[in-house]
Amino acid sequence: MPKSKRSKLVSLTKVAKKTKEQKGALMQELQENADKWSYCWLFEVGNMRNSHLKTKIKGQVGLMFTNSPPAEVIAWFADFHPPDFARSGNVSPKTYTIPAGPILQHHSSPPEPFPHNEEQQLRKLGMHTTMVKGVPTLNVAHVVCKEGKTLTPEQAQLLKLVGIRLVEFKVGLRAYWESASGEVTEVEGEEVTVASEDKDTEEDEDEVDADMDE
Repeated sequence: MPKSKRSKLVSLTKVAKKTKEQKGALMQELQENADKWSYCWLFEVGNMRNSHLKTKIKGQVGLMFTNSPPAEVIAWFADFHPPDFARSGNVSPKTYTIPAGPILQHHSSPPEPFPHNEEQQLRKLGMHTTMVKGVPTLNVAHVVCKEGKTLTPEQAQLLKLVGIRLVEFKVGLRAYWESASGEVTEVEGEEVTVASEDKDTEEDEDEVDADMDE
């Protein structure tokens, strides 16, 4: 059977308690991929019981199977750090203030004013708004967060609502297993900050497919 030229990701994030059947299916999938690919990488995002890597697994981690050589994988992830929304528990890298006037959503370019039906949500998140011509408006500037301070769930939700990405999404490579030798090699890299989980954390997992050729 020909090998795919795309890397295979297997998510290990704990979401809901798995049944015995689900665990068995996951183990079978891991074994099949271990037989199919040249390398198995352990990575951490900052979101199996494999006999070779189980001592390395802790926190929000996942496995990636690939035929790409280690140097190529390391170089690719070194350049992969797209902007992302901060989560509750992250330390804010800077102070962010929403200026007085119509409150804008920065999900589009140019930014657009919030619709009138979202004013109640903005108020719940601590903003003192008024309605001006049907647009939620601030009479004075509102400081959402301050540099060096840990974000609360309300602050993180407000930043996401207005479309402000304060942090970078990063993947920290921790170790890889090579099928040819059976050896596990640890990788020294930048520590990835993992925020505490919010109460409203989605149970569905997003898997990011990395377009890496063999």
